[in-house]
Amino acid sequence: MELENQTPMITKEYLFALDIGTRSVIGMVGIAEENGVLNIIASESEEYHTRAVVDGQIENISDTAKIVSIVKERLEKKIQSPLKNVYIAAAGRTLKTEHGTFEMSLDGEVADESFLVRLEAGAVSAARDTLFSDNKEDETAFFCTGHSVVRYQLDGYEMSTLLGHRGNTAYVDVIATFLPREVVESLYATMRRVGLTVSGLTLEPIATMNVIIPPDIRMLNLALADIGAGTSDIAVCNAGCVCAYTMATIAGDELTEAIMQEYLVDFDAAETIKRALSEESPTICFDNILGLNMEEQKEQILEKIEPVIHNLSSEICQRILESNGKAPSAVFLTGGGSQIPGLSKMVAEGLSIDQKRVAVGGSSYMKKKIISDYDVFGPEFATPAGIAMTAMAALGADPFVVIVNNEKLHLLNNWDMSVLDVLLLSGVKYSQIMGHVGKSISFELNGERRNVRGKLPEQASVLLNKKPIMLSEIVHPGDAIDFQPAQAGADAAPTLSEIIPDWDCFTIRFNGIETPVGTVTTVNDEIVSADRVISNLDIIKYEEVITVEDLCNRMDTDPQMVVLNGYVVSGETRLQRGDEMYTSYHPKGIQQNKPSSSKTIDETLTENQSQSNATQQVPQSTQDQTSEQTELEDEPTPQTPFRGDIHIKLNGKELLLHRREDGATHQFLELFNYVDIDPKKPQGNIILRLNGTEAAYLDPIFEGDQAEIFWENASTDLK
Repeated sequence: MELENQTPMITKEYLFALDIGTRSVIGMVGIAEENGVLNIIASESEEYHTRAVVDGQIENISDTAKIVSIVKERLEKKIQSPLKNVYIAAAGRTLKTEHGTFEMSLDGEVADESFLVRLEAGAVSAARDTLFSDNKEDETAFFCTGHSVVRYQLDGYEMSTLLGHRGNTAYVDVIATFLPREVVESLYATMRRVGLTVSGLTLEPIATMNVIIPPDIRMLNLALADIGAGTSDIAVCNAGCVCAYTMATIAGDELTEAIMQEYLVDFDAAETIKRALSEESPTICFDNILGLNMEEQKEQILEKIEPVIHNLSSEICQRILESNGKAPSAVFLTGGGSQIPGLSKMVAEGLSIDQKRVAVGGSSYMKKKIISDYDVFGPEFATPAGIAMTAMAALGADPFVVIVNNEKLHLLNNWDMSVLDVLLLSGVKYSQIMGHVGKSISFELNGERRNVRGKLPEQASVLLNKKPIMLSEIVHPGDAIDFQPAQAGADAAPTLSEIIPDWDCFTIRFNGIETPVGTVTTVNDEIVSADRVISNLDIIKYEEVITVEDLCNRMDTDPQMVVLNGYVVSGETRLQRGDEMYTSYHPKGIQQNKPSSSKTIDETLTENQSQSNATQQVPQSTQDQTSEQTELEDEPTPQTPFRGDIHIKLNGKELLLHRREDGATHQFLELFNYVDIDPKKPQGNIILRLNGTEAAYLDPIFEGDQAEIFWENASTDLK
């Protein structure tokens, strides 16, 4: 069905569903008709060129985004309209499931959609508590990606739905599904790469169940196995509800790899052979990696890979029996891997049921609820069609929306997300939440290695419903988050005058040349001024040139052979701004010395020597007192401690926190800059303590406090 030359359909809302599988990406665009039927007006698919997705988990976000972009652009060309919102589903790798129940008071009010959301959210929270009661480390590493209601009760009576009913006490029993955090985050990150906003997220077996086994036949005990390339997702229903979800990590790729081993072909050739097994031709032609053209009977290929097919069927049967406790009344096989000849027969034998009760495809319900000029009714289209059907059912309901900076974020089935989770899924980067300490620099000062830290960041502002909160706070439908990103701390950029105590450099004239004295400093062997900003790895050298003797030593000159401002002076004479010094062999030095005294330089030196000897005859106590007084005068005044600095202990080690420029109190959140811990890459349950009690991110830090930040059962050192 080609629509390039037709008038764009703008009267109804487009439903864009994406199935990001292990082998390919399938996209569908549909329109919800008034009779509850979904009209698929465009469909596209594209296979990966690399192993970007493994067992349903996105491994390479960039490569996956490229394929998604191709599918998206083709669909946009067909419908002549941009696509901005998308519905997706997560695969069931490392899926965890648990039942949860919850009860709420209605107080005679009518149960609306908002009430049902809160009721079911309570049950999901109870399921999480049960599932992770023995291992709290996993709790923060898993998202709830979907749930199904097992039963409702109103005042003790079972109901198919509570919506619109009035009563006193409502009860719900749900089965909740949990997936690793990285599965969900990688899906959202991929969608952001291609400019799409996630309007809904569900679990792949939930989506497939919605299109293969409708609610009106779930009174029967039925099982569904969606066999993809990387995983086989399984769902079981009974007594009107979905009662179990599970998965197996064996699927179509195992068959492909068996063909590769048996016939020495590459992966793409093996995929082609596998698909040809379900076609009518009795023979299959292919080239192996040695360049040999081969022709093999389909029956012979099936015979050689039969052990792998049997292993796949056995795994599916085992998972069904574990979830259901017995063989179901019937089984539906969907997904590309379901079309392998002989698989349905093996599943029937493994469950000890009639082969006629194992159906491949199960498209009868699809054909009742979906219309399309495209061939979207094969078993490989069950998941994307199910995602679209799930999206259509959620239209207008908008059950779980959180407002982030005045923009809606649809969470749909993410019932137990924290403020931190929501911010990350909305596109906020972790660095914007925690902020970065400015870059530190390291330099050498007179042969000693020194470090100057960058400034602390200005913390992010996070408000939930206009009130400051902890990042771990759980969000609820309709909550509004206002977020202002943290400002990175300024990089360390000290000047010479800041790192050298009592820095004072000036110039005098020495033999007519301006010469630096005082604190004479070089950076990388270049004389610099006080405002010189120090860079990383600079080599700084400085010396105090304070007296005549200091300068003479620096200029390799005998102190007894110089005049200062026209006078012969002792080597201990301190230099002052505007001084002029000349050596005795300099013409100006001799001329300036004559008017001030009739004595020659040699005579003056002799007199100075006599005065020096006289000084030596002063009583020892007087000399000691004078020497002591001189030492006190020359001794530099101790620096006053930086007002506002505080000393604390972090993980048992001393830590100095400098006074903040804004004068504000330090907060616990800042200490993450001094430990090697990244909450975005959880290694279990993070422990936060302040003075022996549980700490919050915004707790104030004071002098002498003792703080701890570490992963449970692990140790963390200061950076």
